[in-house]
Amino acid sequence: METTVQARKQTIIRMDEAFLDKIRFYAEKRHMSLNAYIESVLRTEVERIEELPHLDPCTEISPEILAFSGILEGKITQEDLDNDDRLAYLLSR
Repeated sequence: METTVQARKQTIIRMDEAFLDKIRFYAEKRHMSLNAYIESVLRTEVERIEELPHLDPCTEISPEILAFSGILEGKITQEDLDNDDRLAYLLSR
């Protein structure tokens, strides 16, 4: 079995120091390097976004729509979610 190694590119990002401290804390809790943790978090988010490419992941859900989330809770079946990507997406937010 042959494995392919992806080329890696070094980059620099800027963030405020307090936020960086939080990220370091979570990386240490998971016994990961800061770099590995940041890459893992970003990879997970990108994979989540790519699950539903036809929906704009940056679209904010209005408070009116969010108010329905409590009303719908427990009334939606797995079949409903399997058949309606938009509904699954909204409920995951």
